[in-house]
Parts: sequence; structure tokens; C-alpha cells
Amino acid sequence: TLDQRTGEQAKAEVDGFDTSVVYYRGDPASGRVTDVMFYGNGTYLTPHRGEAEDFAGEGGAIRSGYVRLGKPFYWYAQDAAKTRRLAKAVFPAFEFDARDSGVLAEPLQGRWTQALKQAGYDGVKVVFTKETDTPTEIVVLDRANVRYVQESPQSGDRTTSTKGRSGNLNQITRSDLVAFLREHRVEVREGIYGGVKAEPE
Repeated sequence: TLDQRTGEQAKAEVDGFDTSVVYYRGDPASGRVTDVMFYGNGTYLTPHRGEAEDFAGEGGAIRSGYVRLGKPFYWYAQDAAKTRRLAKAVFPAFEFDARDSGVLAEPLQGRWTQALKQAGYDGVKVVFTKETDTPTEIVVLDRANVRYVQESPQSGDRTTSTKGRSGNLNQITRSDLVAFLREHRVEVREGIYGGVKAEPE
């Protein structure tokens, strides 16, 4: 209920969590481990529910909550030179993956994570645009700094994420999109990928 959520939010604030942003985590139904990944070892979350839904997939679960980060490391996904410079100041052996210059070399994940902790960092904020420091993805190194307040199974009314020129994600549900198209006299048909295909009437 709203009162329960308000109470959870108030308690989280008292405990030092930032409640101004809700983060989401998608857990696939397969239960496969997803926390040893591209930017270090930790709990991966996103402020965009649509991305969490895409990751969870059919039958997966979505968890939402707040994080408590005092000193995050900023990883600039579209500025490899800047990220490399900042990362090497923390971990001189830092190298990008040879197959993907935007992520950490897999053999270094454990050592990189440990170096971050020793330098006082408690997470990684991954920024995908040069115009802002707003993260699209975060990694929380200590699970105690994640406070989940809601968990829900995947529903049939999936959230659709679209990335605009600014790099920010705008989220609308599939049913909202269909309603909008019909309101503007556009015929709606099912696309081959389960999405929405719009054609003029």
C-alpha cells in the first residue's frame, strides 16, 4: 500500500539510503549468476525499469529499491580514454577487454573490485552519455547498501524503453503505446518480435 511504501521510504532515508531515485534489478527465471560482470563484482541495478525487464526475460522477477553510495567510481562508457585514466589511478593494472573496449577485462574483475574497495569506493556508476553524469547502470559493491522495497514477477504488460538523442530512456508500457497510436488513428498490428507495428489506416 501507499502507506507501507511511504514507511519503507522513510526508514530507508533514516538508514542513509538515497530515496530520490528508485533502482531496479531483473532476475532471470533461470537463476543464473549475474553479479560478476563488465564493471566489477557487485549488485547490478538500473534506474530504468524497462532495462531490468529486458534482462529478467520471460518469467523473471523485478526488484526495486534504493541504494546507499557515498563514493562511487564513475565509468564513462563513451569515453574510454577518460575511464582508463581514472581507473589506472585506482588500479594500475586496469585494462579493457580485448573484445569490447567498453568493459573490464574479465580476468581482472576480482582484483579491480578489491582495488576499488581499498581506495574507498563503494560502487560504480556507468554513464553512457558525455553530456551528463546520470548513470544508466550502477554496481553496488556491498549488498548491504541495497535496500529492496518491492518485488514483482514479470507481467504481460511489458515496459518499452526507447533511448532518445540525449541518451535518456523514456519508459512507456505497451498498452499505453497502443492506446496512443489508436487515439491518433493509427492501425496497430503485432510485429514479428512481439512488439508493436504501426501502419497508417
